[in-house]
Amino acid sequence: MENFVINEKNVKVVLVKNPISLGEVLKILAMDDSKKSLLMILNDNPADGADVSWIWDAEIENVVQAKNLKNIHFAGRRPHDMALRFKYAGISTENFHIHENIDLALDKIIYEDVETIYILPTYTALFHLRELLNARIEGKGRTISYFREFLKNLKLPKS
Repeated sequence: MENFVINEKNVKVVLVKNPISLGEVLKILAMDDSKKSLLMILNDNPADGADVSWIWDAEIENVVQAKNLKNIHFAGRRPHDMALRFKYAGISTENFHIHENIDLALDKIIYEDVETIYILPTYTALFHLRELLNARIEGKGRTISYFREFLKNLKLPKS
């Protein structure tokens, strides 16, 4: 777990790469009584594994027990898949927010009225996320990683 302070909020970044790690982190989130929001970042790049079906084996239902959870944000290459998994876990979609990219998700979540932000990225999202968080801490705004992520997520027609 990595901890940052951004905009006077505790930001906790925890890598999730399989059903067990995701379920355990969500148990920790559920035990935290602070006012919080969650950002799930699911990628399917080769280093992550193209098959994201593992999310259906994770105990997402642990989030149902969470107190003071304001919003759940989804980003990455497969945000709709993760949002659907949360919906099937019985979590109200009323506070779901799906974002085109990680940068836009951070723009929203860091200004919410919460004490703690949990960010749970998969492997390849973690590196990009760190760059974006460090840029905000240093006051640099968007970095070259923003452009790199844009290009990586660009959907080109298959030849």
